[in-house]
Amino acid sequence: GRPPRVVIVGGGWAGFGAAEALSPLAEAGAVDVTLLEASPRGPGGLAAGWATEKGRPVEAGLHGFWRGYRNVDRLVAGALGLRG
Repeated sequence: GRPPRVVIVGGGWAGFGAAEALSPLAEAGAVDVTLLEASPRGPGGLAAGWATEKGRPVEAGLHGFWRGYRNVDRLVAGALGLRG
């Protein structure tokens, strides 16, 4: 039969982390993974913020990186090959 289907809602760090964790299973054909993102600008849309008078979106700072985010560090270093 068909493999189980997993739908990940949101293309932020958590969504990409879930997709990365499931990618070996997807590549093996054991699961079908779909990542959904509602933002017309692409993944990682604003968590909160406002627009300037000219309509430019301003991020409120809720997407931040602090030293304690070891899972994000592993995702960036491992999946993307970036080291800081």
